[in-house]
Amino acid sequence: MASAKRPNFLVIVADDLGFSDIGPFGGEINTPNLDKLAKDSILFTDFHAAAACSPSRAMIMTGTDHHIAGLGNLIEWTNVSGQNDPNGTMSTSVQRGMPGYEGYLNERVVALPELLRDAGYLTLMSGKWHLGLTPERSPKVRGFERSFAHLPACSNHFAYEPQREGGDEIPEFMTMSFIALHSEDGEYVKKLPEGWYSSHGYGDKMLQYLKDWKESASGVH
Repeated sequence: MASAKRPNFLVIVADDLGFSDIGPFGGEINTPNLDKLAKDSILFTDFHAAAACSPSRAMIMTGTDHHIAGLGNLIEWTNVSGQNDPNGTMSTSVQRGMPGYEGYLNERVVALPELLRDAGYLTLMSGKWHLGLTPERSPKVRGFERSFAHLPACSNHFAYEPQREGGDEIPEFMTMSFIALHSEDGEYVKKLPEGWYSSHGYGDKMLQYLKDWKESASGVH
């Protein structure tokens, strides 16, 4: 008896998007491709999103509470409490150096791509990571066979430097984020392609990975 075909997994994480913004969940935005994906897929209704991006991503990646995974708060907030709390009434300084606030996906958890990779799946990612800035905390280390990852919280979508009027200084909160720092397969990307725009770039990179895999599997070179 032939074994059942194993399912493929496509996980799309969108920051700052309400669950009801897109078509599959009743939104008024025209999202035909997402509508088609949802129609042919399984919809989960019990995922709990945290109040910020990397904590939510940590829960998706591990199936655990984000404090267990090391993202109890955005590392940018934990590191810079003075600017985040100018009145001094809600300082995050007590979080610094504490378990659960490492600011990266820690070693106490197993990431989903690690499990899938070990089970024989091809694991790919393209887009925002925000779960560690260094090579030893890169997507490659956490189970992705191929990865093109935007490492910090945010940056200019078009190039390395944001456009600042009048030579204004970079806000302190942005000092960890203003450079569009990327890594590919665990190695820092020294220069983004000419004409780079993030939405197109990440999509094209994922298509490239899938094309490379298909050609490799079929013996095409």
